[in-house]
Amino acid sequence: IHVGLKVKKSFYGNGYTISNMLVQSTANKNTSEHSIFGKMNGTIENLTLDNITMQVKVPDNTSSAIPGGKTHYTAFLAQSFGDNASISGLTLNNCSLTLTGAKYYEEDVAENGLWWESPAEGKVSVTGTVTTTVEE
Repeated sequence: IHVGLKVKKSFYGNGYTISNMLVQSTANKNTSEHSIFGKMNGTIENLTLDNITMQVKVPDNTSSAIPGGKTHYTAFLAQSFGDNASISGLTLNNCSLTLTGAKYYEEDVAENGLWWESPAEGKVSVTGTVTTTVEE
């Protein structure tokens, strides 16, 4: 899960599948962004993600206010896309994102579940969706 990671290189899936993976993260005042590929400025090509579950837990003692005025941002694939970022040939099968203990963070889950800041037109080709659930 992305915690300050920036994907700057290329990830070529060569038609392979990453499957049956559980990714877990716990929000706190130091981890404000949660996603698999983080802040992208590289390339992801020809890859399938199958049965990938991402769970972000917000403990009861965590406030929505993070030092420096940050907000918790949660998205399945990426937080943002730089000028050199692109995704092509990515297929999502049975993927999900669950945010638990999220009474402060419902507005902080990406609207489409995939990314927080939209990529440039024509820069992303993704087949499939992510099921997003917000639980208190």
